[in-house]
Amino acid sequence: MQNKFSAIIFDYGGVIEISGVKLISGITDILGVSKEEWRSKYLNYNHLTNVENKAWEDVALVVAREFTSDPVKLEKLARFFDEGSKSKKLNSELIDMIEKLKASGFKTAILSNYTTTLRDRVKNQNIDHLFDEVVVSGEEGYQKPDKEIFEITFNKLGVKSSEAIFVDDSESSLSSSGEVGYTPILYTDNESLRIRLSELLGSSF
Repeated sequence: MQNKFSAIIFDYGGVIEISGVKLISGITDILGVSKEEWRSKYLNYNHLTNVENKAWEDVALVVAREFTSDPVKLEKLARFFDEGSKSKKLNSELIDMIEKLKASGFKTAILSNYTTTLRDRVKNQNIDHLFDEVVVSGEEGYQKPDKEIFEITFNKLGVKSSEAIFVDDSESSLSSSGEVGYTPILYTDNESLRIRLSELLGSSF
């Protein structure tokens, strides 16, 4: 494999597992705030899920109460979260891509800001065999974009940061790429990802 890259790492939520609802848009519409206002406030609390393993929906409701005490809006949010949870599904097209990457000799991994439930979730979805490593913030005590959680991932895979590509749907999670040394890909859709991976790897996936 004549390529400087040896490992492709994927975020889980919003990349490997996708939702049938637009989560952030739904939240901000219900609360009547901007996406920037929500994200700014949420970043003060996201460690509760990512490191302390609190349920995301519970943390999101705590954040929502920073904007409103209206019980009608809060109940509507709770129903919306339930709808979003039920609509989650595997990104089957991406799973096919990951199978091809692994068959081509690349190491693959999941790196996710998630609670400790992720490992069992991946196993129950029957995709654990596709990944050499699953690295979870709730287990490691660090969250993206912390340098430490990337170093943990690279060490587990046995690769240098310069040999790794990381795919995430959050610009914030990719913000330390320059410091850490991996190649970032901001995930927007499968076709754009396929094109970018083909450019970087010199093969079509």
